[in-house]
Amino acid sequence: MWGGRRCHGDREVGAAIVSVAASGRTWRQAPETFGPSWSTVYRRFAE
Repeated sequence: MWGGRRCHGDREVGAAIVSVAASGRTWRQAPETFGPSWSTVYRRFAE
């Protein structure tokens, strides 16, 4: 999309997406222990 290098790997973002989906949390409540911010997780999910 932007042509830049991704800072966070697909596994990190995928784990965060699964965590949010399984727990029923909102995107802003995504655990930061996975690395990427909630906005990165949501953007990659939306892609």
